[in-house]
Amino acid sequence: MLKNTNLNFFSHFKRNDFISHYCAFSIIFIFLVILFIHGFLNSFIPCEKDCGETFIALHQASNLYITGAKFCWLEDLATSPNIANHPYLYTHSINIGNLVFVLAEQLGLSALWQKQMITLAITGLGLLYIYLCVLKAGKNSFIALLTLFLFSISYNQVFSFGLNALRAWHWLALFGSLYHTQNLLENFTLKNSLLMTLFSFISFCLGYDFWIIVFISCLLLSVFSHFGHLRTKRTVLLFLCGCFIAPFCLRQIQVYTVLGFDYWMTDFHYTFLSKVPLVTKFFRYPSSEEIKAFYEHYNILRPYSLPESSILSIWGTFSWMFSKAVYPNYGLVNCGAIVFSSIFCIKAIRNNTKEKESTHDSKLPALYLSILLGTMIGLFVFSPFSFHVYLKHEFPLLGAVFYLSISLSVFAIRQYTANIKLNYCILVFFVLNTLMVQVQNIKNRSPMDTSWINFASTHKQNTYAVSWINSCVSSFSENWVLPLIPGSESQILSNLQNKEAPFDKKMTLNFGEKDKEQSWNIYSKPDFWLYFDANRLPHLDQGIDNGNSIDKIINLFPQFPVFEKTKNYVVFDLRDFWKR
Repeated sequence: MLKNTNLNFFSHFKRNDFISHYCAFSIIFIFLVILFIHGFLNSFIPCEKDCGETFIALHQASNLYITGAKFCWLEDLATSPNIANHPYLYTHSINIGNLVFVLAEQLGLSALWQKQMITLAITGLGLLYIYLCVLKAGKNSFIALLTLFLFSISYNQVFSFGLNALRAWHWLALFGSLYHTQNLLENFTLKNSLLMTLFSFISFCLGYDFWIIVFISCLLLSVFSHFGHLRTKRTVLLFLCGCFIAPFCLRQIQVYTVLGFDYWMTDFHYTFLSKVPLVTKFFRYPSSEEIKAFYEHYNILRPYSLPESSILSIWGTFSWMFSKAVYPNYGLVNCGAIVFSSIFCIKAIRNNTKEKESTHDSKLPALYLSILLGTMIGLFVFSPFSFHVYLKHEFPLLGAVFYLSISLSVFAIRQYTANIKLNYCILVFFVLNTLMVQVQNIKNRSPMDTSWINFASTHKQNTYAVSWINSCVSSFSENWVLPLIPGSESQILSNLQNKEAPFDKKMTLNFGEKDKEQSWNIYSKPDFWLYFDANRLPHLDQGIDNGNSIDKIINLFPQFPVFEKTKNYVVFDLRDFWKR
């Protein structure tokens, strides 16, 4: 046990608990080495779960040479080398990877591997904060190391997103914010205030859906914690509200500065109605035609989104995704650990509130309950959208609930029984179960091949059509890229059979060059068509075209000469086809 309760970030490394810190750094170092090797073998963009945000961040860095800071660092998805065809903006959630990669480009870090070393470092720092946060809350080195170990062996929640320019920041933002919230409650100083402000900005730059979860979790930790005077708690609560709301306000100012008051006000209204559940029961939701016309007028990307006004529908979406995506990836034991640890936490916090002085020295119950409830409330605030992000696509979040529940269960059992053998048996059982779950997750992995990056990098001047987002190619080329909706192959074939142009506007995926209407005859005739299967969740998207094998695609389009082919992608050379 660690006896000193007044711990700050640097004092951890001045203590005599050398073995614990050495083990923690060893776990993190080994994890990062394995992740680096994995990245090296996959063009430094391993696409285990999702890598779209990394390509978008790279595209923003390449756009720096075309637009500079003209659009105030709003996300510009246009791929044309002509500035007159920019911007095609996305104005909702911020991608912190965009900001980091643009800054890295300005500092001369132009190579992909150099930028990804920053991402790798952020992943390592996130793991370090997991260890420090749990250590500070639980005052137990073993529990902190156990939690770190569980995270470090997580394939779905940590390893898969370890080199994702946006999602690699999740653990740093969540546990860093909670760590510095604890510091504020113990010692409200200028240094702690500045660090808390920094982490609140980082949280906001990961998307509104994640920002609200971190915000609520920090507030709840302040309420549940049994340390600090009441006056200090009130001060911290007010400060947290201020430092988390500040980046939200700055974002609104940024959008207003670039696009004006009318756009900002209308966009805010539409987004509020479409993203927050049940509000359309009280406010009129505009027609889809009206919304589409508004965003097309400003040439703004607005991802498909519909309001949800039914509690039963929200519950149905949650229960389906939990049963199909979450439960199979964690198992019965981990779900049971959540129930057990939640009951323990509620009892521990209730007992502490009845005593003038805490009878339970650990803040671990407060930390866990804050994350659990913060996650539940935050997911509901933006449901069902957030269910798709964190349940279906498994973006980093739920691991905090599941892996902390295992550590807390071990911690709780040690409080109830002094039987050492029983404690060790339970520990081994939890660890082996988690390892078995991870092995199964690895067996079920369906990574997307990115070996075509080398082709795009060596054919920079050519134009492309790609059966996914255009940023995946435009990040490496120097010309425009036409994105096609995955599964459009049947429509392309139908167009060819009807002696029509193979690519039409209806099959494009978020293509927003300003001259696309006037210059469609040019954009519809790219030099190459790059095809690969971009669907990562075929078992959950059974109603969607899940892609075709490369050989099948080649057989479908014999009129398109194959320029390059592997078992995972094919590049069709269309240049002679357009001359016919």
